[in-house]
Amino acid sequence: MVASSVEHPPAWLTTRDLHRVLRVLEDCERAPALAEFRATALEGMARHLGYRNATFFLGPNLRQCFADESAMAHGRVERMVPQYLERYWRHDIFSQPETLQMYRGRTVMTLDELPAPCRPEVRGYIDDFLLRNRVRDKLVIRLTTPATFTALMGLLDTEPQAFGPRDVAIAEILGRHLGNLLRVHGEAIDTSDVGDGLSAREAEVVRLVAEGLTNQEIADALFVTVGTVKKHLTRALQVTGCANRTQIALAWQQSHREAAARSHRGLRPEPGP
Repeated sequence: MVASSVEHPPAWLTTRDLHRVLRVLEDCERAPALAEFRATALEGMARHLGYRNATFFLGPNLRQCFADESAMAHGRVERMVPQYLERYWRHDIFSQPETLQMYRGRTVMTLDELPAPCRPEVRGYIDDFLLRNRVRDKLVIRLTTPATFTALMGLLDTEPQAFGPRDVAIAEILGRHLGNLLRVHGEAIDTSDVGDGLSAREAEVVRLVAEGLTNQEIADALFVTVGTVKKHLTRALQVTGCANRTQIALAWQQSHREAAARSHRGLRPEPGP
């Protein structure tokens, strides 16, 4: 039950705040599958808490989370996602190496607390992407999930310094307990036979997808066209039963972690059917 998850909230959260947080958690608790969970979380953040511009990204690790081509969004920021994935995710100030180190042991970070960017491409992300789209503050929530994948939710606002201590406190509660609920869907991803039934080239494409490469980058690496990459990936999705590239990347990563663990224990992988 989620009711016990907020027994000791920060002092500045009101009873009304806690009831609203619980409504989000209860809605997500009823989500039957991963896609519905993500959509429900975004809808609940808007309906119960007033965060109407939010995103939900998944990935096999923290860095690749920012490249999630199946990312979901709610509100006016939904139209920003294609441009973000095409041009800006590598330069997101929240995805930079120095920022990634700050995620250790933390659930929430805000734009205001990050150091001013030195690299021109990161300044371009802020000036040409965020500010041009009238986004003046951003809060990122890292959901505490199993080791098989990472999840990030982003809250965006048109007002500077929009996210204060109350918002951070709410985000910390949601980050911990949405992550706990998300474990159910992570455990439901079948990784036992990822790669079985794939050709060598299809498996190579899936491996590169799991490493966070775009279709164009995969095409360049394999000296083929983007259309060929899409064809191989489409068949791989059909063979594995995965719904999209994010899910197949997560499954591939997990299957190889399990294989590495078996190898470390001196066990041989089970033969395929």
